Amino acid sequence: MATMEEKQELAKKMVMTWIIWGAMFFSLLMYIIMAHLVMDQLDSNTLGPDFPLALFTNILFAVGVTEVVIAFFLRWFMLKMAGRKQADISQAAGKYTVIVLISCAICESVGIYGLVLFFLCQDFQLLYSFMFISAISMIYFRPKTRELEAILYGGGEGNKNE
Repeated sequence: MATMEEKQELAKKMVMTWIIWGAMFFSLLMYIIMAHLVMDQLDSNTLGPDFPLALFTNILFAVGVTEVVIAFFLRWFMLKMAGRKQADISQAAGKYTVIVLISCAICESVGIYGLVLFFLCQDFQLLYSFMFISAISMIYFRPKTRELEAILYGGGEGNKNE
């Protein structure tokens, strides 16, 4: 299906996608480090006594899980639509990079919800829970050469065999 030259070209194009994914994944660690650095400077009385923190937490958790599910179906749909045979490797790689970027940005927002909750209530357990969901979903949506090949050569099966 793919010649040795095409495989080398695909590998080169995947490097940029992996760099973008790695930077987004590493940002989750940076959020945790930032939370530890500013912990002593946060005011524990940020919220009023009438603020429904438990309800707000549950809403953000539900939104976060919903976003991960949406990211799964959105990525599947985008891979299927992009899976029509492309003219060249650069065009296919560009489309695939956008697909990875969108799905990982949606998943990273779950970690940002955890950071917002941390700033409101200084609860590391909540922060770590949201970061864990974000990290696991970003690992699931990591760049895969097989998906790029499906876009380049047609097929567009996406995550079918994952």
